[in-house]
Amino acid sequence: MTSRPGEDTLRLAPRLPGVHPAVRYGELEPPDRALLLALEAQGGAAEARCLARVLAVPAVDLHPRLGALAALGLIQEAAGRWGIVPELRSRVQRDLGASVGARVVLRSDQTVRCPEPNVGERVLRSLCREVFAPHVVRPWVPLRQVLDVQVMNTLLDEPDRAFLANRSVQVDVVVEDLESGRALLAVELDGPQHERSPQLERDARKDRILRVAGLPLVRLWTCEADPPGEELLRALLGWRLRGALRDPRFLAACPAALREVLERCPAPAGEEFQTLRAVLGEELLTSLLGEGPGAPAREATLTEIVAGLRAAHSDEGIRQWFERARYTLRGECPRDILRGEWSPGDARVRRVCRLAAAGGSFFAT
Repeated sequence: MTSRPGEDTLRLAPRLPGVHPAVRYGELEPPDRALLLALEAQGGAAEARCLARVLAVPAVDLHPRLGALAALGLIQEAAGRWGIVPELRSRVQRDLGASVGARVVLRSDQTVRCPEPNVGERVLRSLCREVFAPHVVRPWVPLRQVLDVQVMNTLLDEPDRAFLANRSVQVDVVVEDLESGRALLAVELDGPQHERSPQLERDARKDRILRVAGLPLVRLWTCEADPPGEELLRALLGWRLRGALRDPRFLAACPAALREVLERCPAPAGEEFQTLRAVLGEELLTSLLGEGPGAPAREATLTEIVAGLRAAHSDEGIRQWFERARYTLRGECPRDILRGEWSPGDARVRRVCRLAAAGGSFFAT
């Protein structure tokens, strides 16, 4: 029998007769499958100390697990490096491309997109790492690496499945549980291009897929031409998160680990409501808030709108801003759009938010 080049240097583990490695792989517990995914992310082979660093576990604890996987015939060792057996590589590669919460198995070049992030995106990433500590924050993650693709494909139609499979479709920020690696929250920072086709339709599709997956999503609307500074973006993120906590639909999908972090957000909601009342006045505030279960989320959106306007307008100017017709709103005034049981996710409402984030200036109208 001839051997492949270099095969004589391998110390092959004993194989279990009649059992294909892919079968054994399918029987593994999640931590051991994650170990194999980590190996594949490093090109199929790595030293034990490298794996320990990637998986954030002591090397002394990793060696018994490597030995057990070798005994099953799933990996082999050569020159101090552990590698996946050739018969199993294609299966592990497929799982890596569709892994859920894959923080521990991804190289940095698989999570960073081009072009380089703008100022607002960099500030958002830094703020999220601060706000959601101790959980893990990963920027610009392909959507298919956030969700369980195999499960989602049974729940989505063909266009949604194709959208999910597209590696260029990414989430701006994903917050993952420190212990389990489970995705807890998606955060998106949207600029003016998000109010036009085809981005508007792409956003709606992404929202729907995340809703089906049960992963909470928070969108922040801003002006890409003039990214918000850290202070304003911190306020917008805090307001949006606190508003989400008062939204029954968000709470229904919010994991306990995430809720504990969000409840630590500063500035109580009552304080914000008093600010809204002082700026808008009782009559205007009441007409904009409406009634019903969506009122808390609408309050958070109004707070965000007012925050964007206060940099350039007096309180009186803000009240007048809601009454003026705008070209970018297709001849409507903000008050006409924010009337009744409106939802923060509506396309028209998002245009109002972006207009306010631009300061409501002449050039933004």
